[in-house]
Amino acid sequence: MPSVLGREFFRTHVTSHNLSSFEDVVIFVHDIERCISRLEPLSARLIAKISLQGFSCEEAARLEGCSRWTVLRKYRDAIDQLSEILLKTGILRRLQPLPDDDEESCQEAESDENLVTM
Repeated sequence: MPSVLGREFFRTHVTSHNLSSFEDVVIFVHDIERCISRLEPLSARLIAKISLQGFSCEEAARLEGCSRWTVLRKYRDAIDQLSEILLKTGILRRLQPLPDDDEESCQEAESDENLVTM
């Protein structure tokens, strides 16, 4: 999958697929097409242009008639949405479980002590 969609596609730890036959490849490509078709049209076009066709973000922006920053934001969001779709459909699985939402943040001090000295 990363070789198909580019190394920047996955921002999380997910599994990979080994395809052993032509039929497996055809089924995989069909499943990916179905997942991409669930995205909004601009998102699907950006994934196609940047990840599959090798256009730069600047070239994709020119072809889509929008700014480079819009393309960067939309493309990043599209990759995240497609990742979630692939996880929900079972095409990909997470390698590490996500931390519990109930877990306390580690950014607060454990006590009310004032650690600054004067």
